Amino acid sequence: MDGKLDREAFGADRSRLLSILAGIESVSIPGTGFAMGRGGACAAYFGPCVAGSAEAARQMLAWYLEKHAAENVYCDILPANLAAVATAREFGFAPSRRLSRMFVSGVDAPPPLRNNDALVFAAAGFEYG
Repeated sequence: MDGKLDREAFGADRSRLLSILAGIESVSIPGTGFAMGRGGACAAYFGPCVAGSAEAARQMLAWYLEKHAAENVYCDILPANLAAVATAREFGFAPSRRLSRMFVSGVDAPPPLRNNDALVFAAAGFEYG
């Protein structure tokens, strides 16, 4: 797991969360990206997936889908990452809900979130980001 790449993608240090998720199920391509997954109540869940290229994301998604071929699989995609949307559709995913980034109102001049959605091919989930 590449902490520097994840900080660039999400704009925050998620190392503690990623350590927990990596213990469940994970794959990485050194210097290029990583992906994780876990079971869920209704389906297996793919994410987070952070990658420097769509090809790396495809390889990691293919790995996860092969391991979970007999299950339904969900993932949450940021619509701003058109390569992620295209990759998900390529593997047969279809939209079923929309994600919304949240903010706290009433905070004067909050610092800008320094993230890079182009690196996020699947989010960790609503509860994780």
